[in-house]
Amino acid sequence: RQIVAYGFERLGLVKIEAEIFVSNWASLRIFEKNGFVLERTNHKSVLKYGEWIDEWVVGISRQHWDRFSGWVLHLCPRADWVSAQTLGEYRAASLEAVGFIHFSRPEQILRVANVFYRGVPDLVLLWVDSTKLAAVLCYEPSQIEADAGEKFPHLYGALNLDAVVMVTPLSPDSEGVYRVLPGGMSG
Repeated sequence: RQIVAYGFERLGLVKIEAEIFVSNWASLRIFEKNGFVLERTNHKSVLKYGEWIDEWVVGISRQHWDRFSGWVLHLCPRADWVSAQTLGEYRAASLEAVGFIHFSRPEQILRVANVFYRGVPDLVLLWVDSTKLAAVLCYEPSQIEADAGEKFPHLYGALNLDAVVMVTPLSPDSEGVYRVLPGGMSG
């Protein structure tokens, strides 16, 4: 997913395709889980061990990715995440205070980290597949003037742990600025 996001969000691609050997069902399923669709079969297109074999072509368009890409991110202290493992769900303090948990899209998270989490040690990013959320996720305009009404994801309920696909540390650079997401994606 990170490679596809990089292609669309950083390189400005409008479509990404991949070719896989026909009958490689495991690879096909991985692509499908990431929003790709089987588009066609190229017959006798690859010479393998002296034999011409067919390949499937899978693809995803930017428009489809925008609908499919269900990543939302939540930044929290590692201790809060460890505690959630014991409790069986994650409940940020904001859930009790304002009725929802703040999330960000990948392209928003570095700005959020620099505005709200400067100087906070030992942070982790929760990478959440929004299609697996049990509670309602709404995209709502920010109440912060600097964001000019930009929409951010808000989760109206506890975060079910099975929706968390990946947990990565987030660390600032030597100047205390968050510049790069794990995996090299910059803001």
